[in-house]
Amino acid sequence: MGESDIASTTLKNKQIFTVGDKRIGLVSGFLVTPPGDIDVLTTYARDMNVDILLWGGSHSQELDMNSGHIFINPGYAGRSWILFIGCQG
Repeated sequence: MGESDIASTTLKNKQIFTVGDKRIGLVSGFLVTPPGDIDVLTTYARDMNVDILLWGGSHSQELDMNSGHIFINPGYAGRSWILFIGCQG
């Protein structure tokens, strides 16, 4: 779901899974505009019917709660690299 992930063309922009009795939604940070807007996040949480919504894109850790939903942005996880390997001919 990251902008540099090779598998990003096959990953969904939104996903839902369940852990115990909690429904958890994943949303690509590209869908949250303006970035981090609590009203936009709340709309996604309601539409997806989730208790917790994970999102990213800002590279900043965030934790918020609104209308009974928990919003988590894990932030920047560390360095990343892209290695392009190709042939010139």
